[in-house]
Amino acid sequence: METIASAKRAEAEGRAEEAAALYEAAYLQTEEDWLAVKAGELYRAAGRVQKGKAVIGRVAGCGNPILYDRLIRFYTDTGDYAGASRLFAELFAGASRQKRMAFADRLLRAGAFAEAEEWYKSCIENTSRYSYPYLSATGGEETERYGFFVRRALRKADMHFRAEEYREALPQYAHAAKVSDYAKKKQAECCFMLKDFAKAKELYRELVQKTDDAYFKFMLAECYNSEDVDVNTLEDALYWYEYALEGGCDLVYYHLGLCYQFGRGTEEDLAKAERMFAEGTKHKTDEGDCYCKLGNLAYMRGEAGKAADYYRKAAGLNNARALLNIAIGYLNKEIRCFRFGEVKCFLAKAAALGNRRAYDLLREIGRV
Repeated sequence: METIASAKRAEAEGRAEEAAALYEAAYLQTEEDWLAVKAGELYRAAGRVQKGKAVIGRVAGCGNPILYDRLIRFYTDTGDYAGASRLFAELFAGASRQKRMAFADRLLRAGAFAEAEEWYKSCIENTSRYSYPYLSATGGEETERYGFFVRRALRKADMHFRAEEYREALPQYAHAAKVSDYAKKKQAECCFMLKDFAKAKELYRELVQKTDDAYFKFMLAECYNSEDVDVNTLEDALYWYEYALEGGCDLVYYHLGLCYQFGRGTEEDLAKAERMFAEGTKHKTDEGDCYCKLGNLAYMRGEAGKAADYYRKAAGLNNARALLNIAIGYLNKEIRCFRFGEVKCFLAKAAALGNRRAYDLLREIGRV
């Protein structure tokens, strides 16, 4: 319609208030919700924030989540963080934990620490379940060459695996593993998750001998690193980590760094550990954990400023331990580049990410 066309021309020419008035008029004529949102945003751009709120508020109950996000962004962009929180609670009453965490992150970046802290606290759960980070994705296997019963077993196993029902997935993978390396790999992963490291180790050895795949070498090292059977266990883990690294497995850097840092299967060597963690950040594998460990090493050397920089990078990657370390450094008066409200936010976020120590510390300094 002509009014919308005129509004677009005015907007393109930089006449924000005139364009806003035209979009508002078009909304009154058509009742198309996006026109009210557009009018409100342009009123804000023209400096008429209250007028923009009045117009944009007319579509708060429209039921369109895309427009809802723009409404909330209107409030955050104008610094009305309390209003943004109220609106988010109203418009996304049943929001998932992930969406609430994302909203809290937005408030934290904007410096609205009190509001962000409350949203992080709403995400704290009594128990947190996280998948092991190195398990391979299900599916993607060419199954046409297999018979009907094998294909059915793989589908059922993948369904259970995605639901983290490893005990139920295991017999299905075991059946298909007779003819499928993919099934044997998933069978090994199920055994690993069920802490049957002896069986997992046996399966990964078979896969290494057959394929020479660096991922299988890494997981074999994880099996040795996850059991404490005899004095050679950690030496074996180190051997397979280094062997996997030679094969080009980027997952190894963080774990080798831990071996060198704490003397697991080798002599303690902090310089080597630091190199491994630095390589991990370059390869984007366990990046948050690697930055956190680099921060720990800097902190041990008395380089609090450098440690804080590493912790900040790790915190930006949602690393709960780094968020906790920032808070501890702040409370010990050794890391000073943060504010108390921001530190409480970090603790609330770490607790929401499943760190129990952060939760306990948050309770000590401010009631949850």
